[in-house]
Amino acid sequence: PNSAKKGSFGAFLSYRHLGDAAVLGPTYDEMYYNVAGQKGWDLGFAYTFEKNLVGTLKYFTGKDLGANGDKNASMLYGRVDFYF
Repeated sequence: PNSAKKGSFGAFLSYRHLGDAAVLGPTYDEMYYNVAGQKGWDLGFAYTFEKNLVGTLKYFTGKDLGANGDKNASMLYGRVDFYF
């Protein structure tokens, strides 16, 4: 979304598959505890409430892989950004 335009929004859907040794430290906020060894889907939405005030909500659902077992994993992630 455009942080300067009240009411603007954006959405995304993505698939992630990171093996245990794919990277040293994943930086995806919505993946469960930011660890490698997971696969799954991310769904996200961002909205500009006021000028320079953007809220983001992301949801991850998938599975733990490898040494972590084959367990379901999910996480809800929210964030509010202020731009100056």
